[in-house]
Amino acid sequence: MSDRQLLSQGSVRSRRTSTRLLSRRAAIRSRRGISLLSLLLTILGIGLTVAVVVPRFFTKTNVTLDNAAVVFAKDLRAAQQRSSFVHQPSRFEVRSDGYRVVDATGELVLRYGSQEKFERSFGPLSVHAGVEIVAMDLGADSAIDIDAVGLATESGSLTLRFQGRERRITFRPGRGLIDIEGLDRDWRAEMD
Repeated sequence: MSDRQLLSQGSVRSRRTSTRLLSRRAAIRSRRGISLLSLLLTILGIGLTVAVVVPRFFTKTNVTLDNAAVVFAKDLRAAQQRSSFVHQPSRFEVRSDGYRVVDATGELVLRYGSQEKFERSFGPLSVHAGVEIVAMDLGADSAIDIDAVGLATESGSLTLRFQGRERRITFRPGRGLIDIEGLDRDWRAEMD
């Protein structure tokens, strides 16, 4: 074999060896996964999207006002059910910034089957920030008395306002009916 042939064989072998090394390095790089920088950029992108989209969703008048009215009605229904289940009267006390449910001694009660206190706020840090209770026809004490059977003892209403739009919630004694005037959907269907 000539020197030239040996040289060409050696260069072919060295090319094969170098190609193998390069392909191993590429394989190692591809197995490393994502870099910390790409992970941070992804999290930043998601955060910016949420920061822009969520406030726009909750500034829709109907979404916030309707949800606040439905939550109020559901909470009133839950207070009625609680009284019925525990066979004790309770009071659904309404304030200008929210409401709470108390027992006959005036102590704040827990939601039935939960360790959560039975109160809700329409304050600036709540889901329903900006919703106001603007009118109440609940008697002199601004409360709804619920008997041990779970029925309101008198009729009444209150009006919620958000960005100039209103929803009126009414309730009647004896049968426990609760209505929301101006709501575009049947909130009772959501009780399940």
